[in-house]
Amino acid sequence: MQILGTFITEWESGSLLCELLLWTEQSAEAAAMQLAQIAAYYGFDGWLLNIENPVLRRLIPNLIHFIRQAWNSKLSSSSCCSQCLILDIGSHCLDAPSDWASDRGDIAS
Repeated sequence: MQILGTFITEWESGSLLCELLLWTEQSAEAAAMQLAQIAAYYGFDGWLLNIENPVLRRLIPNLIHFIRQAWNSKLSSSSCCSQCLILDIGSHCLDAPSDWASDRGDIAS
């Protein structure tokens, strides 16, 4: 059985937190590294990333970078890379079309 940590943001406070974490590529990377350190400390097999609030369109590239970095840092810190999980749930953009989430492709590769 795998154990996932949950990173969830929602409502207005979640939007503000996402702005802080995703403001720059460097801040997104730092947040992902913090998740990796938490996962290593608690022995998580990965993360459920559940962003349930709008994210500004200009921050979407940093969100993608955040997810990639979370994936890569978990892989590099794990002894069983084939079992690592990063799950991303939800559509994230304030003004994205309704089918945007299904058109993102595989951003964790």
